[in-house]
Amino acid sequence: MSHIPLPPPKSNLKSMRKPMTEKVIPKEVVHRAKSIRLMLLSLPFLIFPGIELYNRLALGKERKIQIGEILEDGTLREFGELEKLEKDKQTWGTWLFGEK
Repeated sequence: MSHIPLPPPKSNLKSMRKPMTEKVIPKEVVHRAKSIRLMLLSLPFLIFPGIELYNRLALGKERKIQIGEILEDGTLREFGELEKLEKDKQTWGTWLFGEK
């Protein structure tokens, strides 16, 4: 019977592989991937406010305003008309888009 040589141990194969961080990716591909990711992440910030503004401006729907608050004991305290208007004037949406 002849002697068959064994393959080298697997630990040598691991040392020959490069980790993902060391693999060379062309700069154009990395730049393109970053721009596509940025576009995809920005879509919700464009679509949802756009839908809300379309509903208000084109369809004439009313703005949503805070009508009350939840107290510490879990009950709902509804605001009066003057308090609703005052709370609405203090929101960042009113500051950004105006009162209409």
